Amino acid sequence: MKIEKIPTGNPSEAIDNIKSVTDDALLEAYHNAYTTYCLAGGHGKSQANKDLAEKWFAEIQERKLTSKIDRENKGIFNGNGST
Repeated sequence: MKIEKIPTGNPSEAIDNIKSVTDDALLEAYHNAYTTYCLAGGHGKSQANKDLAEKWFAEIQERKLTSKIDRENKGIFNGNGST
C-alpha cells in the first residue's frame, strides 16, 4: 500500500514505511520538514525537523530524485511530513 499523504505532527509511520511513500509525498515532506526546521523558534522543534528532513532527503537520494527538489519551494511550516 502506497502512502500518498504524510500526516502532520507525527510522521513516524511514514518514516517506518518510507519505501511505501510516493515520490510526490516524499518531496512534499522534505520541503515541509526543511522549512519548519529553518523557521522553528525552539531548539527542540528545529532539531526534530532537521532530523526528519535528513531522513526524507536520504530516501530522495536513494531514489535518485534530487533533480526534482524545487529550490524555490518554500514548503509549509508545520505542513505534512513535519513535526
